[in-house]
Amino acid sequence: MGHRTSRRLGVPLILFLVAISCSTKPEPETKPVDYSTLKLEELESLAVTDLEACVEALSIISLSASRDPGLDDETLSKLANLATGKLVARLGVELDGGLWRAAERSLASLQAIGSAGKGFLVGASDMAREAVPRGVAIRVNLGRADEYVKKKLYSPAASYLHRALDLAYSDETSLEEWFYRAEKAKDEATARRILSLLPTATSEKLSETAGNGKIETTLEKKAAGVVTVYVDKGLKIENGVGYPDRVLGTAFQVDSSGYYITNYHVVSSEVDPAYDGYSRLSIRPTSNPEARIPAKVVGWNEDLDLALVKSQEISPHTFYPFKPEKAFKGQKVYAIGSPVGLENSVTAGIVSATGRRILPRGDAIQIDAPVNPGNSGGPLLDEDGNLLGIVFAGLPNFQGLNFALPTNWASTVFPSLFDEGKVETSWLGLGIAKNLDSSLDVSYVYPGRGGIEPGDTLISIDGKRFADIQEAQMLVAAKPIGSLCSEEIRKEGKIIVLLRKTEAFPEIPFRKASQHDTAEHLLQGVTGMLLDHLSGPRGSGGTYKVAKTWPGMIADESGIGEADVLKLLRYYVDSRKNSIQFDVSVKSLNSGYLERAMRMELSLETDNFL
Repeated sequence: MGHRTSRRLGVPLILFLVAISCSTKPEPETKPVDYSTLKLEELESLAVTDLEACVEALSIISLSASRDPGLDDETLSKLANLATGKLVARLGVELDGGLWRAAERSLASLQAIGSAGKGFLVGASDMAREAVPRGVAIRVNLGRADEYVKKKLYSPAASYLHRALDLAYSDETSLEEWFYRAEKAKDEATARRILSLLPTATSEKLSETAGNGKIETTLEKKAAGVVTVYVDKGLKIENGVGYPDRVLGTAFQVDSSGYYITNYHVVSSEVDPAYDGYSRLSIRPTSNPEARIPAKVVGWNEDLDLALVKSQEISPHTFYPFKPEKAFKGQKVYAIGSPVGLENSVTAGIVSATGRRILPRGDAIQIDAPVNPGNSGGPLLDEDGNLLGIVFAGLPNFQGLNFALPTNWASTVFPSLFDEGKVETSWLGLGIAKNLDSSLDVSYVYPGRGGIEPGDTLISIDGKRFADIQEAQMLVAAKPIGSLCSEEIRKEGKIIVLLRKTEAFPEIPFRKASQHDTAEHLLQGVTGMLLDHLSGPRGSGGTYKVAKTWPGMIADESGIGEADVLKLLRYYVDSRKNSIQFDVSVKSLNSGYLERAMRMELSLETDNFL
């Protein structure tokens, strides 16, 4: 097995002169609430029922040219201070009550407010920064770690410990306790990091009294932590004959109590509500490949193609994805897996490239190590045995190429996989496009997400700069759903900061957007261009001037350029195929303003949403 659907915007364009026939378009749905139209009493109500939504609304209203006359900057400032004060109080209650998951969201919201610091938010930002010094963030991370310790789950607990260490956590007594936990779990990397942070005398004492937890570094020993995943889907009928329907994949142990990471697509039949049929999951351990040890899917994230599986089988080696190693081009790598069911195979190769954008979010490592169906879900290691990523094999549109999900992306959702069920990540509803100077523009705004417009330039998120779309996506995806996120943007030459409330990343955002957005916005967002309306209706039948096309996106690749005159003739959405079709006519200066008609058939599955 190992086949999965490739999600790429770059579906080839079909360009030709067309005789236009009738087509259909989706019926618009009711748009989400427009915060810019809210009145004072409605904002005061939000300050009681949803503090994050209240702050988001205030931020959007501050940019609105048609705001209620009673909502001047002074009033907005008072409401922002009120909401921030309530957030501080809420966080205090959560800290005192040990409600660590809730405290994560409140902390993230206050950190976002604290990073804003402009306009009417100056007072609220000062209040937020004073209320959440570094020690509060350390306390929340340690609280989350303690929750997993009580459940006897070392790996997700240690993941939160590393987040506390990143904030310079240094309590000597606590670190000694964690050192012994790491030694017991044979987590050498965490043990070494703790020793490096302790005073020399303490570090030497611990090194002398411990040492029994040193892990084996040979690939042969590490391979003992890799198992074959076996999914029995009963029989499939072809031409009246029944054939066994089996799925094979790979998994590797990430917690010594029998938890294994694999690809979601390997085990999707176990949890996908759309699957209607028989499915039984088991694993085959290295020590006894003839055995079928029952297993169950605990948590999963479809966008990153990850799933956590629990079994009674305990492997002798555990991989820990806490402090991700970064892959680089030309690096020698090893993949361990079960190609076509052949257990415990090790193959070698190099990293061909990094930053490949073939997933809905984030990036992938391209490798030339031989992997085949069945390798999906196996570990990708460097020469020192460090975990670089999780292999996924068999992409139908990338024949002969193999990829792995980098560990840094897996680590963003890793602890949450232990909480059971579908794991969702945050988003802001923004399509992003990269300019030739590497700056990032907003190319599409999801309906109802006011304040930002296509053409605005995104500068930072929560005060942090980023080098590319993938880094920006990771900053947002790592935030708790429902928390605030600050966006520094350049709008019409001015630098402004907008606070937005994150939501759960939807499956195929453009498919959902196509149900209630306009044809004009969809055309711009899917193809990567800005349009100025010239004449006719907005949408089908309307004529537009192309104000901008982003390099490397569909409009640019199809020869549409700035100052071209474009008429949208009609469009059609096929939700079953996740595709959208635009019929347009274009007059271009490059062609002497000869009119040409074209049909663009594009995938709704894009990789540029933030």
